[in-house]
Amino acid sequence: MRPTRVPAADRGRRAAIRGRLGDVEPREIFELIVEADELMKYARPPHADLRRRQARELLERAREAALAIGDEELVRQAERRLADLTEIDQPGRAAPTKCSQ
Repeated sequence: MRPTRVPAADRGRRAAIRGRLGDVEPREIFELIVEADELMKYARPPHADLRRRQARELLERAREAALAIGDEELVRQAERRLADLTEIDQPGRAAPTKCSQ
């Protein structure tokens, strides 16, 4: 999978993110996403809220790192799971049994 070309206006933003995160490999980003999935998979009361917050933090880090290296597929995966978390956090919604693929 080839990284997507990023417009010149976004290069400065990517450089700033990369400066905060250091050099991150796609494999490391994917591992953050998997770790977030695992937190959600095993989240049970009374720790479910804590696990969702931890998963959200990991997914936000993964999305930021994926943006920094220009890996659109990893960005989409992180954003998809963040959307799942947002849906779970809405009152009256049942939690899905697993994050979407």
